Amino acid sequence: CPPGCPPKRLMWQEIEQSTPAVIVLALCSKDPPQAVREIAHHFALNPDIWRLPAFAAHAPRVYIVPHGPFSRPGPRVVEAVEMMASLLHPTACPPEWAQGALGLQPWDAATVPSESELLALFQPVCGGPSPAAASV
Repeated sequence: CPPGCPPKRLMWQEIEQSTPAVIVLALCSKDPPQAVREIAHHFALNPDIWRLPAFAAHAPRVYIVPHGPFSRPGPRVVEAVEMMASLLHPTACPPEWAQGALGLQPWDAATVPSESELLALFQPVCGGPSPAAASV
């Protein structure tokens, strides 16, 4: 895609075929607590996604990040790079670099979590209130 082109919408089949070990989601114009509600709805509707390596791992590697650092050019790009580094290499980077990101917590892998259960399963990677507490 050349610079300035619109973002590409991925279909679930494309995501499933890539078998990602890590998934990082940033929803345009939504902060992570808002995004988790929309994402939980889509994940609950697609039970096949729970077989992907990023979900099936003992410690899931699925994250929701603030869209601002990832979608706006300028100095905040450094925040995006630091956040990605901390999420991809948590033992090699300061945990505060992941401030604002939510991570999927382990659950009983024998079942697919419901939409409401998913809201509670996404928790801050580095401190802060949980999105479930913020929505009450």
